[in-house]
Amino acid sequence: MERLTERNKYGVPVMRLDLPQSPENNIIARLAAYEESGLPPEIAAIAGWIGLPAWLISAVPPLGNPGVIEGRVTKVVFCGRITPQVEVMAGLEIYDDLEPENVFLTRDEAEAALAQMEERRAAQM
Repeated sequence: MERLTERNKYGVPVMRLDLPQSPENNIIARLAAYEESGLPPEIAAIAGWIGLPAWLISAVPPLGNPGVIEGRVTKVVFCGRITPQVEVMAGLEIYDDLEPENVFLTRDEAEAALAQMEERRAAQM
C-alpha cells in the first residue's frame, strides 16, 4: 500500500502533497475503509505484505541443517481468524499456513531469529 502521509522535519505526520488527486489517494476514504475493517494496525499491515520478498527459517533446507530461505509472500488469508495465515513461495515450494511471526521481511531478521533458536537449543542440551 502506498503511503498517503509522511513525517515533516519535526516528526509530525502530514499528508503527502506530491500525490496526484484521485479517489485512490483520498486519505479520508482510505482511513474510513481501514477503520471499517475493524483490524488492528499491526494486522492490517500484514495484508500489505503480498508481493514482498520474505525469508523463512527452514528445518530442512538443501544442506540438511536449519537455515534461512528466501521467497515472496503470495497470499495473506484471514478467513475469520484473529491472526492471518501467510503463504510464501520459495523457489518451487509453497509454504502456507505460516504465522506472521515466522515470516521475516529482511534476511537480517531471519538470521537473528535462527541464531536465537540455535542458542535456545544449545542451552537445552
